[in-house]
Amino acid sequence: MIDGFVGGVTRLKMKRLQLQNTLSFLHQRANPSSPKRRVRYPVTMLDTHLTETEVTIGATELMFESAHGKVYARIIGIKEWMGFQEAALDVLSQVDAELDVCVMFRFLDTSRASAYIKKIRGFYKVAAFNPVAILKQWATKEEQMNDEGREILAKEAGDALAKLDAEGQQYGFANISVVVYGNTPEECEDATRQVVGVIGNAGFGVILEKTNLFASWSATLPGRWDQQRRLQFVETPAVSDIAPLCSVGEGSKVNEWLTQQSGTKTGPLTCLPTRHRTLQYFDLHHPGGKAHTLVVGPIGAGKSVFLNYLMTQTGRHGARRIRFDKDRSTRIPTLLGGGRFIDATGRFEAATSVNPLSLIGEQKHWSYVADWVQLAVEGEDYTCTPQQQTEIYDRIKTLALGFPAEKWRLSSLITLLPADLRERLQVWTEGNKNGKFFDHADDGFAISDDLSIEMGDLFQNFPVAAALFMDYAFYRMAQILDGKRYTVIEIEEAGFFFTYPKFYARLEIWAVTIRKLNAALLMATQSLGQLARVPNFEILKENIPNIIYLPNSDAINNQGLYSDVFGLTQHQIKMISDAVPNRDYLWVTAKQSRMLQAQFPKEALAYLRSDGRAQALLDKHVKSGSPHWREDYVRDVLVNA
Repeated sequence: MIDGFVGGVTRLKMKRLQLQNTLSFLHQRANPSSPKRRVRYPVTMLDTHLTETEVTIGATELMFESAHGKVYARIIGIKEWMGFQEAALDVLSQVDAELDVCVMFRFLDTSRASAYIKKIRGFYKVAAFNPVAILKQWATKEEQMNDEGREILAKEAGDALAKLDAEGQQYGFANISVVVYGNTPEECEDATRQVVGVIGNAGFGVILEKTNLFASWSATLPGRWDQQRRLQFVETPAVSDIAPLCSVGEGSKVNEWLTQQSGTKTGPLTCLPTRHRTLQYFDLHHPGGKAHTLVVGPIGAGKSVFLNYLMTQTGRHGARRIRFDKDRSTRIPTLLGGGRFIDATGRFEAATSVNPLSLIGEQKHWSYVADWVQLAVEGEDYTCTPQQQTEIYDRIKTLALGFPAEKWRLSSLITLLPADLRERLQVWTEGNKNGKFFDHADDGFAISDDLSIEMGDLFQNFPVAAALFMDYAFYRMAQILDGKRYTVIEIEEAGFFFTYPKFYARLEIWAVTIRKLNAALLMATQSLGQLARVPNFEILKENIPNIIYLPNSDAINNQGLYSDVFGLTQHQIKMISDAVPNRDYLWVTAKQSRMLQAQFPKEALAYLRSDGRAQALLDKHVKSGSPHWREDYVRDVLVNA
């Protein structure tokens, strides 16, 4: 029977408890006030071996008292549940409390079910005949009629008997009870009030058990079904429809990919609660090592804090972390974690000098440097011919072999190029509009294990320079990625890639290339409209197994975008619309959809925030020279910000 039941709900992936797990479960059921623990194999009867709790029966609640403390429980009986749609009891997942739902069904064999139905039918047939009413009707010369209501009930019993005989329908006695727990009487009462409200609003009848209190709890114990007396005669489909046989998959407690790559058992990235009040083991990795992630949503919905949280958690995996920042959003967690912050824009700190041509001292870099120069030369309306591509490569080779290292810069290269290429590259040389970005004698850019690179001004005002810088940075990163150490690359604002087709094509290449090197992209964008205009977004989307949607109250008005571009259902779009900013995050993969909830205490926010007040306090403590400046900053933020 149990095998048949498990076989009918394969999607739940049920596993029968065995040995120690079985004993531990039985111990927990009998001792609500004791923590879960392993139980030694019994040498006495189970009712003696497993029990360590005294139960006190009150008027409306039970008190379980053990050496570990006290737990209180109230029990709610559910009535009027016949005819409800499937999963109607799922509303209980909205209640933030500890509770058990017990659905008890006592099967009756055919002969017993037939005898009971015949008994009920006979009762209603007799009850439909009212002698007093007949005499009254005879005296007043009215038409004689039986009790129509009881005749209908007798007919329903006859129909049930016909289904039993003709269709083999199964019948039995059922009870549905909800056990609500609390550490104090007040906590238990509050939780019970929530449960009653939720169930009542769903249309169920409710009974707060009193005289049937202990019997209802006893019936929740395996083998004690005989204690319950509040029973209803029903057919099997009615029970299967109402039973809360659902589950929210908690995810794996092991990151299979990183475990395989490192040879050491590795846990998930983090664990977060869901809207169902369950825990979700959250991991970015999917089979084959795909772990790219895209965060989509409007400003002010919690993007920066959540991204900072995910990036800090990757430190548990020993990951190399590189962030392309915007407006110093990642600066605080980077510096507090012992990382390095550099500014490619010069807005907040002295700009880091960048010179891709400094690589040409080694022949293996010539092809890339030529490609990078070609990217700088080209635009949306211009593409280099094969002959021009050859000329660029030859001039790179000439510069590397015929000139000293101090001449390996753009201002030297343009003197070797033909006029048409020289004219287009001129803007990137010293003294011209974009000369401050890449035409330097030295290259001060270096990749470290925990690095944040400020790119905000480039993203906003110089998107082509931003793309050229990131292309160079990705190439430099590829030189140190060996596939052994996990690397996470965050792009705080990837929206500008979706504006320029040539740079978007580079993003597609990076997504494929770095995945093979055990690296993951963690990208964010605030512009859904830009994604809608990307002609081949579906290609990139296939390489992004994780998409996290931020709350957006306007999502209902953008249903076409969410459904056409991202393939979301109406239910998912409504979840995004109803979600709470800075708390809810809808995580969607090919196999599941979870509304994660992340509300951080103020101590954690001190590490994750990026507002101006926190930045000013960080500057003060960094400049103080104190060896404990990190701790001083956190204390200062908690008091003054």
